[in-house]
Amino acid sequence: MFSVPENMQDLRAELFNIGGNGATLTLPSHQLKALWPFLDNIYILRTQKTNPRQLTTSYLRCRLWPAKPYPGAVTDENRKRKRAAHKEIHGCPCKVKFVDDGLVTCVSRTSVDGHNHDFEAIEKKIPSGVRELAAQEVAKGYTPKEVIRILRNPENGNLKALQLAGGSRISAQDAFNASKSKARPHSERSTPLSPAARQNWQVQFFTTSPAKISAGEQLPPPVPPAAPFPEPPPPSNEPTFAVLKPVASGQSTQAAPTRAQTVSLAWIPPQTYCGEPYVMRPGRKQIQIPRPFSQIPRYPILYSHPSPIHLLPVLSHRITSSKPSPPVESSAPRPPRVSIFVKRDDQASPLACTGNKYRKLEYLVPDIFSTAPAYHYYEFHPATEPLPGPATILVTEGALQSNHTVQVAALARKLGLKALVLLNRDTGGGFKTTPSPDTFTQVGNPQINKLLGVDIRISNPDAPKATDAQTVLEELRQSGHRPYWIPGGASRHPLGGLGYARAAFEIVNQENEISLGGSGRFDYIFVSCGSGSTVAGLIAGFKLLEKMQLSSGQRPTTNTTFPARKIVGILNSPTNPQEWHEERVLRFARQAGQLIGLFNPNIEITMEDVHLDSRFVGEGYGVIDDETRKTMSIMAETEALILDPVYTAKVVTGMLQWTQGEVMANYARQHGLENVNVLFIHTGGQAVLPAYFDQHLAGPIESS
Repeated sequence: MFSVPENMQDLRAELFNIGGNGATLTLPSHQLKALWPFLDNIYILRTQKTNPRQLTTSYLRCRLWPAKPYPGAVTDENRKRKRAAHKEIHGCPCKVKFVDDGLVTCVSRTSVDGHNHDFEAIEKKIPSGVRELAAQEVAKGYTPKEVIRILRNPENGNLKALQLAGGSRISAQDAFNASKSKARPHSERSTPLSPAARQNWQVQFFTTSPAKISAGEQLPPPVPPAAPFPEPPPPSNEPTFAVLKPVASGQSTQAAPTRAQTVSLAWIPPQTYCGEPYVMRPGRKQIQIPRPFSQIPRYPILYSHPSPIHLLPVLSHRITSSKPSPPVESSAPRPPRVSIFVKRDDQASPLACTGNKYRKLEYLVPDIFSTAPAYHYYEFHPATEPLPGPATILVTEGALQSNHTVQVAALARKLGLKALVLLNRDTGGGFKTTPSPDTFTQVGNPQINKLLGVDIRISNPDAPKATDAQTVLEELRQSGHRPYWIPGGASRHPLGGLGYARAAFEIVNQENEISLGGSGRFDYIFVSCGSGSTVAGLIAGFKLLEKMQLSSGQRPTTNTTFPARKIVGILNSPTNPQEWHEERVLRFARQAGQLIGLFNPNIEITMEDVHLDSRFVGEGYGVIDDETRKTMSIMAETEALILDPVYTAKVVTGMLQWTQGEVMANYARQHGLENVNVLFIHTGGQAVLPAYFDQHLAGPIESS
């Protein structure tokens, strides 16, 4: 794999010389996508196509490719040409091929000949990095005159950063040309635009020098963090780009910038997280992710297409037909038809043991890669010394059969990092009730962790310090590692709820594709609730969607009288009372809401938005009861859908109780609906099934 040079000039030279020795350059797709704005003055796109396997193949040519000769304009045969034809330019014949599978991009030369000019010739093209600087300055309210003044100042740190990123030929004229079309028609204005002109968008700008663009002009400071987390380490000496955040009216602007709200230029240029809304394809009516949510950096772990949603027809028919219908002569309303759909988040990623944690981890990776991570500390014992660079090992915890630990381990391997998982016997997960405890610790998810080459530490009452998170983190630091701590389920991580806030937008886009009956949307959404951030993220995401739809005067459905979608979290552990889980989910939802753009989440998200049900936890976390076995058998035999006994089987058990009760019938009668749409989110976890081989999930297999 190719490692990104510190100097972008070196990467540009590497791509310029690609295929010189017949080799193919391979690098992560997110890196190429992030760095491409600084490279596109080398090649220009010719054609691009995507095949059914989601491979995108692009053919590019050198920007010094010859233009077609101009034949000249002819008025009639008796008159001379108005101007002579252009001479054919003998330009560069170099062509390259980019093959992108969503995770890795392979770059190779397709032409026999390489460039017929040197790198200096291509350097004379205008570096596109200057366009980003101009766009940032215009967004802050400064017009081209201000941009030009910045570029003319040789002491300005941004100029040095852009020279490092895009080349050495950045001029004031470049900035003027790049920003002219985006600025107000006041070419000579020398003061920032008014707050009204900026439409209540406040700019956070972080540099190593004082936050001033010119003498006497102080930039607005950032919005303070949403939740009371320990203060992150101070900023490093790396230049960073602007990040736009909405500011509520009357909010104080005296808070000091924190590293938690910056993104290192070395890893995530603005094109990766600014102005690139998520759009599902294909689609008729798409809901785009707004700012500031779309600005939060994200590393793609999932497939480029959304996880599929499909109907469960047999189950839907059984639920509907199980309800007695009134006599024909009766005036009583008929029971509603229930349509049950499943969203297959167990098929959302190409990595091992796909499940809901990958959505959460997408937002953690940029912080992991940062040279000064904002959230690398153990939450109860913050590190006294900031990390000297990006993390080298991921550390997390979970129960013996934790799905989360496997997904963290798989991500670490994909990123080229090491992983250490702390597995706890005492948190349940079926260990105390299994007839074969030794086998329980060796098969299922622990076995997959071993295949991934993970350092596994299982709690032992005789040596509690060996698996104490604080002790392990300190041990790794002392041995020269740079550990990054991810709490169980990634829920206590400040960014843990963002993945399923984004999933809410994905679900709404898919609602428009499916053409649902009834209300035209999913009225009830059922999902497991363990550590809490999956439910919390959905609550925050749908709350932001409601706000967007109300502010635009419309909803994605044809009827605006229906109440908000009800997100129902089925609890899978009786360790703490339901009230404890509700308070926890509410806190996580408000935290996510603050990050994605809700101006006052403490008011906009209330306990009325939190719906948890603890009736189906059974005897304990990961403990199988008769209802769980029955549910797993029904889903496998009727829909060929395999559930896991820890999470999804209990969710479906609860969902079936809800659909057969009077709650949905009353909902349908209240709103005059003949059809109620229910969505079950499958969060994966089937890898634990081998650990439950002796707990009568199915009958014994008899040999003939």
